[in-house]
Amino acid sequence: MKYFKYWTEGTFKISIGDTLEEIKIVTGSNVSKQEAVKEASARAEKIEQRIKRYPILGGDFRVYETSKGIRVIGKKYLDPRDKKYASLMSKLNVDWLYLLLSKKQNCYRARLTPKPYRMNASLEIDNMKIKTIKIKNPLDCEKQSYIDWSKNYARAVEGFSVVRLLKSIGQDFGSDRVIKHHDESCNAYKNNTLA
Repeated sequence: MKYFKYWTEGTFKISIGDTLEEIKIVTGSNVSKQEAVKEASARAEKIEQRIKRYPILGGDFRVYETSKGIRVIGKKYLDPRDKKYASLMSKLNVDWLYLLLSKKQNCYRARLTPKPYRMNASLEIDNMKIKTIKIKNPLDCEKQSYIDWSKNYARAVEGFSVVRLLKSIGQDFGSDRVIKHHDESCNAYKNNTLA
């Protein structure tokens, strides 16, 4: 998250297909509160323009907050190997490594569990720290050191979430089996620290 002197949260109506959707945008400025408000309005307009410009994306999305940004899940499937996909995702500022892995693995993946190093800042307060552990082969998971690590990690993750649902845009597909699994695994509905 970027640090600003002035922050604002604005609610904006944007057009998606034939419907008006309400979105909230939090943004900041180091100049003034008024500049933060202008920036929020500009971002809302930019989101609307991108959706209109790229109808191939469809109109149904779930937008989540993560510890370092946002995660957007769209209902419409786009083939990650398609050359148009890479170009479109680049225009939408999708993480380059995510683009590369999606294409190489021919699928989309999303982290469902918190990264240990992101949890450590909060856990240090309680004198508990989750170290990363290296697994060289599957048999390492049978060793006592891994079993102990796994138990400690499982206890620690209960207080963390990977994502927090911000908004469903268009027709909500939260009842979809895969999305339900995603949201439950990520602790999306708990008011936990994001990691």
